[in-house]
This record gives sequence, structure tokens and C-alpha cells, in this order.
Amino acid sequence: MNRARIVAACGLLAGLAAPAAAQDGRPSEDDLFGGPAAPVSTAPESAAPVAPAPESARTVASGDDRGDALLGGAARPAERSATLDAETLAVGGRLLLRAQAQLYASTDAADQPLSSPNLLDVYLDARPSERVRAFAEVRAQYNPTLEGGRAALPDYCPETPPPDDPGNAACQAGRDALRRALAPSPSSYALNQLWLKFDLAQRVYVTVGKQPVQWGAGHIWNPTDFVNRTKRDPLTTVDLRSGVTLVKLHAPFEATTSNLYALAILDEANTLGDVGGALRGELALSRAEVTLSVAGRKGRPLLVGGDASLGLGPLDVFAEAAVAHGHHTPLAGQRDRDNDWIPQVSAGVSAQVDYGDDDALTVGLEYFHNDDGVRSRAQYGPALAAGRGFFDLPRNAVGLFLLALAPGRLDDSSIFATAIAQLDDGSATARLQWSERALTWLTVMPYVGGYFGGRGDLLRPSGLDPETAQPTAALLTAEAGVWLSMSL
Repeated sequence: MNRARIVAACGLLAGLAAPAAAQDGRPSEDDLFGGPAAPVSTAPESAAPVAPAPESARTVASGDDRGDALLGGAARPAERSATLDAETLAVGGRLLLRAQAQLYASTDAADQPLSSPNLLDVYLDARPSERVRAFAEVRAQYNPTLEGGRAALPDYCPETPPPDDPGNAACQAGRDALRRALAPSPSSYALNQLWLKFDLAQRVYVTVGKQPVQWGAGHIWNPTDFVNRTKRDPLTTVDLRSGVTLVKLHAPFEATTSNLYALAILDEANTLGDVGGALRGELALSRAEVTLSVAGRKGRPLLVGGDASLGLGPLDVFAEAAVAHGHHTPLAGQRDRDNDWIPQVSAGVSAQVDYGDDDALTVGLEYFHNDDGVRSRAQYGPALAAGRGFFDLPRNAVGLFLLALAPGRLDDSSIFATAIAQLDDGSATARLQWSERALTWLTVMPYVGGYFGGRGDLLRPSGLDPETAQPTAALLTAEAGVWLSMSL
């Protein structure tokens, strides 16, 4: 990685501090589903400048002069309980039960695949003072359709053995035992978030640990999402990704309505040299928001990008661009582009359409270009195997989205629709989801989706044989499902 380029990019960022408000114009999950607001959500915390702690929390010294000097004075009130109580410790979570089926052409109804990946998130949110906060969230996942399942393996036994060949029977029995042993577990557990937040002299705000990060102004594509290991699924209304382990420093500048962030990225870092870094600045103007970001890590491309959004009456215009340089991993048939600056760009416009005294629709159009996108159908499989994001594979794509919150007299309902078309091969996919709040606490979310295109097209995948994992002749045509969500 060219050190001069990194220094230049960091210098440019240092001159641009950014607003803490996220550029993500997407509504919150509570807005979409109408559920009661939880004390904390999986969405990133607001980056708005944090107000000073109340005077009552700053009048008595902690007894540790060195700590008070470092943290900028007394950090706890005069009377402090030795343990957390109901006012300082919140316990909650979310239960998400899901059932979904995919429908393949030329396949009997009884043979269509069914899945039920249910989730339970439970969190502890401790706020002993205005200046210290700890948060932990554990996720349990259970899919009953995997009970007694078998992994897909190539059939390595002889195809045409003699009928009475004992060796073939032993081979098939061994293969079946191996498929059972390698089958995915129906239950799994993960730590979604685990972080501690505090401030230094109420000027710099530090968050240490596994925490959610959302970067980018786009609704469907986010080329500047440099930190997350996986891309957000644009067809779903809930971001179910786990957090990223970081040391994040946030410096707000209230006079200029801007903030500056510095991140040390600790995920997958086995040595000090493996630790990644990122800087991000965001600036809020009267009618626009602008950001600039840079990220780098040993053995990976240098990433530089920015995004902007501008309000023009009922229109919201947004654009996002990023370039990658160095450590390029070409696919078969691609040339090595280590010395190139490879761009990704998304841009679009959304509009609010009023159709009643208190009702409005949000509709939008978004375009995406990836200069390192796949050029042929033969590259789709290798690109996915290399870890590239599914919806980031096209060189050119376009998306449409629609959102209606509490339309007409349906105060407990929301409608969300997304359609994405791959312009290079003409394939497309679309999903329509309805959200209905019932019995105050329960949210019911049925959805349907469709897939369009020919065999071998990116957004019209083929089925996989459950035993051998080889593609079948059946093409994915539609999907349907229902989610049940309840805040705990």
C-alpha cells in the first residue's frame, strides 16, 4: 500500500469533520413495524454531539485523581449505588419467528424447499451515569427444518456398481454417515454486540467492542460500507448483521455541525499488523449532508469514498462513490488490476408523494455501477465463492423502492417494496412486504417475491440438489414467507 496515498487521504479527512446523524435515509424498524421502541436497537447510535452531563453528575470527585484528570473531572454522582438497579439497567430483546418457502419451476409443490430460521436477541443495557454505558446482545438461532438433516456432498461412490456389490453398499453407508456428521446444526449462538462507551473530558467519545456500523447514503447499494464484513440485504426491512469489533473515537464539533470518527478495526486481527484502520468525516450543511471516508488493512485494498445527500423540495438526491486500490483479486478471465483505482458508484433520487392530509408515499430510483463487476455468467459462481456481495456483482444495475407508513386508515400497517434489475443480463428480482401491528406487541410481516430472467442469469438462480449440491434444471421463480416479531 502506498504510504503517501494513505497520508494524503487522511489529511483530506482531517480537514472535514462530519455530522453524527447517519446519512442512511431508511426509516427505523419501529417506524416500519410499529412496534414499541426498545431502549436500544441494533441500529447505530446517533452521532449527534453529546450534551454535557447534568451538574449533579459532575460535582463529586471519584477519589482517583489520575482517572479524574484523564476523563476530565468527576465521572459519577455523590451517592452511587454499588450495583445497577432498574433505573440504570435495561433488559430486553426481540423474538423473530420466520417461515419461508422458495418456489422452483417444474418442481412438485410437495418438494418445494421450506426454511424457518428463527431468532431470539436478548440484550443488557447498563447506564450507571450519563457518561458511561455498557451494552451486550446475544443471539440464539434455531431452524427446526434442519433437524435430522444431511449435508450436500458429491456422490463419490461408483455410478453403475453390480447390484450385489458389498463395497458399494458400504460406500453409500459411509457417505450417508458423513453427510449426517457434516449437516448444519439446527441451533447456533452468537454475540451480536458487546461494547462499552465513555467520554474523554466530554470532548471525545469512545466506544470499544463489537458494535453496529452503518455507512452510506444509498437505499439499496452502499459502496462506502467499508467496515462491515457482509453487505446489507436490500430486499429485507431488518438489518440482521452482527456488529464489528472496533475501537471508535468520535469527536463532535457543534459549532460546525460536524463530527470526525477514527476507527481501529480488530475483527480477524491476530497480530498488531493485522489491525485495520478507518477515518470518516461528516458535515451537515443547511440542505445537504456530505461525508468522506478512508479505510485500509494489511493485505487488502485501500478504500477511499464519500457520499452526499441533498434535499430539493419534495426530492432527496443522493450519491455515493468509492474507489479501491491495490491487492486486487482477479476472477478467472479478469486481468490483474493492482495498480488501478477501481470505482463503485451508486446514485439516485427519492420523492415524497402526498396523497392525503396525513399520508404520503416515498418512492425512489437508484443506479449502481461496479467497474470490477462480473462480465460473464461463468464468473457468477467464482465471484460468490470469493466472498463478493451478491447484489454487488453486476457491472450495472438499477433499483426501485417504495415505502408507505400507516397508509390511509391503516394506522398499524406499513408497506415496503423493492425491485432490482441486472442491466447486463436482464434478470431481475422483486419483493413486496406488508407489516401489520396486532395486539399492541405483535408485528406480523408477510411477504412475496419473484425472480425473472433466463437460465444462468445472476438474479434467476437454479436450484441445488440437496444430496450433491449440484445445480438442477429447476429455476427459482418465487418465494413467500411470514415473519412474526415481538419486542421483549
